[in-house]
Amino acid sequence: MPFIAPEGHPGIPGPGDLLDCESKELEGVAMESFLHQYGALAVFAGMWVEGETVLVIAGFLAHQKLLAYGSAYVAAVLGTSAFDSAVYTAGRLSGRVAVLGRFHRRAQAACARLGDFHHRPLIFLAVRFLYGLRTPFLFLVGGSRLGWGRFLVRDLPAVAVWAAVWLFFGHTIGHLLTLGLGHLHHHIRLAVVAVVAAAGLAATLVVLLRSRRRAARAAAGEEAPPSAIV
Repeated sequence: MPFIAPEGHPGIPGPGDLLDCESKELEGVAMESFLHQYGALAVFAGMWVEGETVLVIAGFLAHQKLLAYGSAYVAAVLGTSAFDSAVYTAGRLSGRVAVLGRFHRRAQAACARLGDFHHRPLIFLAVRFLYGLRTPFLFLVGGSRLGWGRFLVRDLPAVAVWAAVWLFFGHTIGHLLTLGLGHLHHHIRLAVVAVVAAAGLAATLVVLLRSRRRAARAAAGEEAPPSAIV
């Protein structure tokens, strides 16, 4: 008479285990389908929210063959360039719109130590790696004497290098995790994405708090606006 193992016997999955495995497989398939269809669009939109975090996640997913590296890079460059142009344009209007004028004063306080950028084109690349300064810096550039053409010539190469560095960093994370753990299953991939997203959110909150404190000091007269940036 054949032996019939009871449900839950060690080494023999029960119906609940099989359903759980099927559910995880379906989740993985749904994620892959979404990324193949909308991954590049998600990267483009992410450049308007939290560029570094999105690029690290995109690089990791590209290593896992869930996202095409080339399309992620192009989407990142286009999305970042569009965002930079929008901030530059807002800076151009800061002298005519009261709300933007107040933001211009805050941007001056944030970028007080950068000095005059007109004769320092490499600062467009350096500022991209000074977390929290990119947006106020670009806003000041828009309100300066730097014209649209010269802005693009300096901004686009910086965007290209910046996007490549952060994508490579995410790709390296995937490579190291694969070396240490072997094939990464769906739940591990989700955990990595969640950890990177949480770290990006925490960094953003820290920068916002520091920016508010700096603005409060400037308003109280403890930090005078710089005269080097016009």
